[in-house]
Amino acid sequence: MYLIHLITNSFMKGLFLLLVVSVFVARLFAQKPIVDTSVFGKWPFVYNAKVTFDGKYAGYCIRNFERDSQVFISTKATWKEFLSRCGESDFLSDGKYAVYRTLDDSLYFLQLGTHNHIYIGQASSYSLLRDKQNKEWVIYQDADKNFTIKETSTGKLQFEKNVIRYLFNKTSGALLLQLQEKGRSSKEQLLCWIDLATGDRRIIWKGEQASNYAFDENGSQVAFLAEEQKSVYSIWYYRPGMQQAERWVSSSTAGIDSGLLINNEEPVFSKNGRRLFFKLIEKPTPPASLDAVKVDVWSYKDLNLQEEQLYYSSPDIYLAVLDTEDKRVRRLQLEDEKLNFYLSLKGCDNYVLVTKNGNKPDLWWQKTARSSVYIESVRDSNRTLLKENIPYAHDWFKSLDFSLSPNEKYVIYYDPAENNYFSYDIATKIVRNITQGITTSWKYPDNRWSTPVFGFPIGIAGWLDKEEAVLIYDEFDLWQVDPAGVKKPLNVTNGYGLAHHIQLRLALPINDLESVAPNSLLLLKAFDTLNKYSGFYSKSLQQMGDPSLLSMGPYVYGVPERMENSAIWTVLRQSAVEAPNYFLTRNFRNFTPLSDVQPQRKFNWLTSELLTWSLPDGSQTQGILYKPEDFNAHRKYPLLIHYYEERSQELFQYRTPEPTRDEINIPYFVSRGYLVFIPDIHYKIGAPGESIVNTVTSAARFLCQNSWVDSSRIGLQGHSFGGWETNYLITHTHLFAAAAEGAGSANIISSYGGLFSGQSRQFLSEMYQGRIHYSLWDRPDLYINASPIFKADKVTTPLLMMHNKRDGAVPWAQAVEFFTALRRLGKKVWMLQYDNGTHFVEGKDAIDYTIRMTQFFDHYLKGQPAPRWMTEGIPAKRKGIETKYELEDDLNIVP
Repeated sequence: MYLIHLITNSFMKGLFLLLVVSVFVARLFAQKPIVDTSVFGKWPFVYNAKVTFDGKYAGYCIRNFERDSQVFISTKATWKEFLSRCGESDFLSDGKYAVYRTLDDSLYFLQLGTHNHIYIGQASSYSLLRDKQNKEWVIYQDADKNFTIKETSTGKLQFEKNVIRYLFNKTSGALLLQLQEKGRSSKEQLLCWIDLATGDRRIIWKGEQASNYAFDENGSQVAFLAEEQKSVYSIWYYRPGMQQAERWVSSSTAGIDSGLLINNEEPVFSKNGRRLFFKLIEKPTPPASLDAVKVDVWSYKDLNLQEEQLYYSSPDIYLAVLDTEDKRVRRLQLEDEKLNFYLSLKGCDNYVLVTKNGNKPDLWWQKTARSSVYIESVRDSNRTLLKENIPYAHDWFKSLDFSLSPNEKYVIYYDPAENNYFSYDIATKIVRNITQGITTSWKYPDNRWSTPVFGFPIGIAGWLDKEEAVLIYDEFDLWQVDPAGVKKPLNVTNGYGLAHHIQLRLALPINDLESVAPNSLLLLKAFDTLNKYSGFYSKSLQQMGDPSLLSMGPYVYGVPERMENSAIWTVLRQSAVEAPNYFLTRNFRNFTPLSDVQPQRKFNWLTSELLTWSLPDGSQTQGILYKPEDFNAHRKYPLLIHYYEERSQELFQYRTPEPTRDEINIPYFVSRGYLVFIPDIHYKIGAPGESIVNTVTSAARFLCQNSWVDSSRIGLQGHSFGGWETNYLITHTHLFAAAAEGAGSANIISSYGGLFSGQSRQFLSEMYQGRIHYSLWDRPDLYINASPIFKADKVTTPLLMMHNKRDGAVPWAQAVEFFTALRRLGKKVWMLQYDNGTHFVEGKDAIDYTIRMTQFFDHYLKGQPAPRWMTEGIPAKRKGIETKYELEDDLNIVP
């Protein structure tokens, strides 16, 4: 019995030991590596998906660290061909072949469904050209500039030599070649017009330095520039039937002021082909004499500050137009004017929109500097005033958004002061409020604008045929509005978006020159503002009622694409845990994976979840919590809180591991064992600092209710406006163990009096992100309260700063003010200044910044030894020689 007991006992001990070893080995092999700096710049991704016309085959490219690969696959997954070191590719219209170029410049046809590759020739570049009748040509060029044109259906070849550039028009099948004349100077060139359908070839021009060619929409005429002497250009014109191209415009042509030259920029034909728009530029200003006194004279009467004039010292550029029938030139844009920002010149057959005093953003506070918008005839340059006394918002945003209708019958614009859209009937000059009585907001829900005269309209979605109606977005829904003001506005989506907190937008944006048939079935892209799901709905313009749900899920979708008239669409889909990959769909209900490139599966990745909590005033807000993939609820984690405006809409956004240029790279830090939280900040006008403190501190306390959050090791990180938020936080709370800020302000008063790209920074503090609303002289107390510098003595949180001398957005002096204050007060502070950095850092500087920020947080939030650059510093004379990344061995050394 004893022997049996001994054997049994030994067996059980051995079994237990084997089990322990097995578990250990399993865990050892199951443990994934962390994301580190070695993956930066090497993260693969997919791009350029295509599907054949008949939907039987698809293809996509994979970018993978210095090389591309191409995958061709049958949509029924019965055949696949993988080509390494291959980039460009296209499907032929017959759906039987693909053309592709390898990275060693070999061009092939691939017979789809087989492994049959047909060598075509050497090609340093190629293009697949297809006309309106789907007739195709592959054109390619070797390293010696020998040019081959191959008709894909017949195999017919045409050869050209010494081709420099080419331009193709799909409508007419015309091909324009720029040739270097053999044996001539490099400046002497030929332009050759080829009709690919007939093979007809004609030399249309011989001369020097042709450039900037432009076809009209039908491919029936072409214009280009030729350099006659240094920086002096002329415009040449050709259409079939002419013997040669003719010089139609020079700087001495009537209609061009003596102080102007033709600018070296591509001209643009209008839609009907009668107008040719081009740019004029001021002649260079003669240089001052060497012995001249060079002084900037600043005057209160200057409409633009001297520094702004110097910052934008390049010559002014103005729009002009050539009438291709009577050859007359008219200048359309004068001094102190700019064109409508979103104006498409191709759609301007008869009119352009011009803003007077549109270049005075620094005077947004001065009523006399407000702008006026005119509609100008391109036929005779006559103008009609549309609206005057328009307050200026900023170049980044639009205060009033003017646009021409496709057939130029109406001008539509949004007036934020009225919260309404207006139409202007060009023929009758009647202005109508076309959204009057609709109780909705047409602006983005952005609380940074403190007065009703500013606003950022969501905008116009498109037009119905014959301009019967314009489609306009509100915050959630789509409206159909009669520009003539006769028919009652119709909520196309029936208020479904508002009722369900879902933003509905056209999934396929409408081109400026296109319109929608009244019987169209619209495909709508949807975003649920509550749970952050995305997906698709459909809605018929002919039927009343709610849109039809197609699909919604925890994803982010790209813009659907397909070959013309194909029944199969490709769409890029991603989530926080799935890399962007292509899916195939016919109905936007069911999605079939096309690609499956998932590099994050090899690493300890992250998960994301949406949290909602209450602020001190009882209102609620949301935020995103990122956890490591191997999260263990039985251990404690350090927490990093990152912030910038509202970010919860990024819940399902995939984040690529990259060095920290400005904001922390979330996959990198989460993979290393940090929790990262991003809260939505809803700002109170006049007290943005109070808003950030209430949000971030309440978020920290809310998260600390979980046992797996280490409440003693919470860090902060923000950049730019987020950098100011960081500075404000550490001067108003002692809750956080460490903080890192980049390019943040510290003194709103000195910042208010500074410059941004030559312009006064007053706008940024008073009306933009600063949200103070009052001027410095009206409420100095609000500026003092918003300036962390005045409470620098309250700081107990160790701070890592990053700010560069070449920062054009936030003055480097802001960092110097805060650093020198904290240094004098004996606070723990370090500042990184990169000589090549601007408002952010790139390349090797970004990797260095990532390493130093990691070491900083690892020391204060993980208890790891401090690096020598923190404990010892780096003398200026050793810059670029020593990094001092090495960690101190003595854990008792406190930096």
